[in-house]
Amino acid sequence: MIGWVILGIGLWNALFEMLVVRGVKDYLLRAELFAAGRGPVTAIPDVMDPAIRHAAWVATTWTAVVWVAAALTIYYASSHPRLEPHVGAGPPRGDAGR
Repeated sequence: MIGWVILGIGLWNALFEMLVVRGVKDYLLRAELFAAGRGPVTAIPDVMDPAIRHAAWVATTWTAVVWVAAALTIYYASSHPRLEPHVGAGPPRGDAGR
């Protein structure tokens, strides 16, 4: 169970960072366009606030999906008995019993 928690935290951090870096690159592009005289001035919050909000939602959604899948896997694995060898196999046939 602890492995799933660590996986979820790592996934959240990786997705959040990836999407925030995308927002930073978008801001830097807009700043360079302004410096070149080809675009309007853009404040950092105008680009980064939506990027951070989007990153948090996407990272949280995918982490929730993974944790729900983990919970279902753990539930399914713990609630269904495992088959034991030779249980329910029936009597041996042919030369297998000799």
